Amino acid sequence: MGRAAAADRGAALAGRDSAMRSGLIARVLLAAVLVGGAPPPAGAQAPEPAPERPWGERGYRAVVLGELQGGQVKPEEPVALEVGVAAISGQQLLVSGSDLLFVVEPVVGPLHELREGASVRVYGRLVRTGTPPRLVFRVEHLEAAQQGDASLAQEAIARLRAAGDVEGLFALGRSLRERAEGAEPRTAASLRELAQAAFRQAVAIARDRLDPADRRQVLALADRALELTRDRALALELLQPLLVPGQAPDPELQRRLQQLNAVPYGRTARWVLFEEMKRQEGFVERGGSWVLAERAALLDAAERQRRERKRPRAGMLPEFFAAAMRAGQVLAGMNKKEVAGAIGLPDRFDRVRVGGNVYDAWIYEGRGAYYFENDVLFEKPQ
Repeated sequence: MGRAAAADRGAALAGRDSAMRSGLIARVLLAAVLVGGAPPPAGAQAPEPAPERPWGERGYRAVVLGELQGGQVKPEEPVALEVGVAAISGQQLLVSGSDLLFVVEPVVGPLHELREGASVRVYGRLVRTGTPPRLVFRVEHLEAAQQGDASLAQEAIARLRAAGDVEGLFALGRSLRERAEGAEPRTAASLRELAQAAFRQAVAIARDRLDPADRRQVLALADRALELTRDRALALELLQPLLVPGQAPDPELQRRLQQLNAVPYGRTARWVLFEEMKRQEGFVERGGSWVLAERAALLDAAERQRRERKRPRAGMLPEFFAAAMRAGQVLAGMNKKEVAGAIGLPDRFDRVRVGGNVYDAWIYEGRGAYYFENDVLFEKPQ
């Protein structure tokens, strides 16, 4: 074909394309007129497209993994949840603690930037696919969950609490606790705290519905609360309706009280935790042992002195302390004889030996405690 013929053919095709475009534009303008709109005047600027809303504002309901697995999410319902990445294979996301397959839409992008063990927020829908059909979660969008980001869990707790969904709250708490395993320490602590909040909300709702006379229900709730929250005080509080003051509990109840390390205490013989009884008696726990509060204060003072190594008598003349004693003043660095000469002997005293040193507490009613290391006063009341 000659150059002239090729040029004529090119001009004809261009003319045909131009005519087709003109016809298409005319049809679009006609459609705009038919639906009530008018074509923009010549030279007018097209309106700017509306800004794209974040995925979190597109009507995706916040749920947790337990709801997805427990059938509480309807097919094709747009939902969002935070999950831990167990493994990645092609466009498939294996989620920690899930028996569902998460399939990521190709348009979302490659998964090579994700790492196993990461926490991600996914938006998508539960669908049936394949032959035979199977349930998968189709991920339409995913993003890295920010460190400590627990907004979805908080929303889920509030929603389940408002609905009075006890089992949903228990499932949420277990899911959050599972996610805490293997997470970095700061995130793990936040997830465990949220799990505790979910468990406690569930127990509170179940308790309000509980018939105190229904022994089986009371025992079951107390057992469940102890298992999930590990809060002995809460479990004992739940058992109180079954405990009659002055009456020995039956073997089944006694076994639970022993597990909680609870004892009857006071004139009413009310059952309390052992540590509560010790505190009521004026004891303090130190190093795994219960000691009187005054002994605990002496041990604390000795530890401060061993750490700070005060030497208040070093470089001071005895005459300085003798003058203070005659004036009835007590100064750090005085020995016991000088303190006694200034304010008299104590009402009570205590002594401990720590690391080869002797520490004494002289306790005066109305004055407080004066602490000595090897006969030298190193700390006194302010």
